[in-house]
Amino acid sequence: MIEFADVGKRYGKVAVLEHVSLRIEKGELTVLIGPSGSGKSTMLRLINRMIEPTSGKILLHGKNTLELDPVVLRRGIGYVIQSIGLFPHMTVLENIAVVPSILGTPKEQRFERSKELLDLMGLEPTTYSKRYPKDLSGGQQQRVGIARALAANPEVMLMDEPFSALDPITREGLQDEFSRIRKTLNQTIVFVTHDIDEAIKLGDRVCILNDGKIQQYDVPEIMLRNPANEFVANFLGEDRELKRLSRVSVKEFMRGVQHAPKDARTIRDSTTARDALVQLLNHRDELFVKNEQGQIVGVVELNDFGVR
Repeated sequence: MIEFADVGKRYGKVAVLEHVSLRIEKGELTVLIGPSGSGKSTMLRLINRMIEPTSGKILLHGKNTLELDPVVLRRGIGYVIQSIGLFPHMTVLENIAVVPSILGTPKEQRFERSKELLDLMGLEPTTYSKRYPKDLSGGQQQRVGIARALAANPEVMLMDEPFSALDPITREGLQDEFSRIRKTLNQTIVFVTHDIDEAIKLGDRVCILNDGKIQQYDVPEIMLRNPANEFVANFLGEDRELKRLSRVSVKEFMRGVQHAPKDARTIRDSTTARDALVQLLNHRDELFVKNEQGQIVGVVELNDFGVR
């Protein structure tokens, strides 16, 4: 859906991107990550022509973005940034409805869509619709900003470090919420972050950059098992196996079981393998795994994770 074809970006003699080629598939969330100055935010801004490439081309649905009307192009792309920039004189509902209003969507239709998005983001419409940005916490403002980016139902959404200004607890909660709601959408998302844990948690694919060049572009599981080079291995960190466990459920490690004691400690089968391991390390001998119906379907011990 989005393709970078031998893209370069220079400012005078300084090369910000060099020979960047990758393809982002429809419906996937691709994370761009790397050290400061690696070119990740530059790649993001090239997609909606906030800046333009020095060489090569960016294709959207096979069409060169330089041949498209930039205004029309941007109206079809949602954009979320760290400093969300809500309009202080508008209510929450009015903020979300801004782009549909520009596009000429009838008032009743755009406000109904805005309420649906508030509900999707975990903000009760009857409680939050008439509030102003100053009445919201940082996490709530960020949720409204995401809802605003989704309001016109864009095929593509660009997110530039959208959660980085939040405290760790709020940030983790919003990551979880975003992971949940994107399963109900069909947007192609390009997400910039400087947090490798966030990249691994959210990304269908991760692109690690350094000095304007792609070091590795792959699904997180493969990247964690087989780093392309020393830079990637160091960037991922020494706890690569723990990061990998955060991508899979405990079902991959559990063994079958016939019955469980009445006082058995249980976890859901949707629990990540990493969270299950942490609980086992917290002085628990075994954990019994329940499915959505509350039935015991398996058991895990430290030995199942190769820990003795």
